[in-house]
Order: sequence, then C-alpha cells, then structure tokens
Amino acid sequence: MFLFEVEKEIYGLKPMDCPDSIIVYKTRSRSYKDLPVRYNEIGRIFRNELSGTLGGMFRVRQITQDDAHIFCTEEQILGEISTIMKMVREFYNMFCLEFKLFLSTMPDSHLGTEATWRKAEETLATAIKKNGMTYAVKEKDGAFYGPKIDVH
Repeated sequence: MFLFEVEKEIYGLKPMDCPDSIIVYKTRSRSYKDLPVRYNEIGRIFRNELSGTLGGMFRVRQITQDDAHIFCTEEQILGEISTIMKMVREFYNMFCLEFKLFLSTMPDSHLGTEATWRKAEETLATAIKKNGMTYAVKEKDGAFYGPKIDVH
C-alpha cells in the first residue's frame, strides 16, 4: 500500500480489484472442465477525479463498484457476455430505467495485438446484437487491457 497526500488528506493507493479474483481463482488447481468460473464483489475504489468528472460539481474520492471476473475458454466468451447483457436488460427493465450501451474500442496505448482486440470487440458487439440491443461506439475508449461495454 502506498500513501500519498491530496489537498491535505492522506490516501492509500489500492490496486485494481482484479488481483483479488485472480488470487481466489488460484487457490487450487483447475481444469478447463471447471470453466466458466464466475466471481463478483462489491468493493471500494478510491480516485482522484477532477471536479465534475464523475459526480457533477463534486469531486469523487471514493465510489463503490460492483465488479465481476469470469474465467472461461475463448469459446465460452460469447455465451458469457450474452448472459450478462440479458442480466443488464432485465435489471434496468425491472426498475423501468432506460439505458444506452457503448462499445469502447482499442486505445492508442494498449496491451495485446490488434487482431486480438478486433476479435474481442466483434465478440462484444455480437453479444449485444444477439440480445436485440443497440449500441454506439466510443472510439479508443477501451481499457488498456481490453474493450468494454459501458452501460449508461
């Protein structure tokens, strides 16, 4: 843990939530036959966001995020993402909320090959379409490690 000061307040830097799920996954030997393995958690994330970035006029310092990690084979990805998209639709419909989907694509600074990125982006788009949903593209707005679907 690294400590730093921001505007006379002391913060502790925490890595992304991803390592927690990976540590749990690695607690025993697993076979491809065990897949998919799904984990989720509700965790706190600390940020030093600029005023207005995530909370209107307020500066966001901490948010609670529901986070999920799915360990699966490449052949299982489309089915897993499609299931998540169904869940998103059901959840928002339950509360009569409208939502928009955005597919965030490969940023300039990224890990992996362009071919892998394009395949991942195509798989996410297919999962959205498979559920009868539409989306807009947010060019170069993906995470450095992969594309993402943003739900607004």
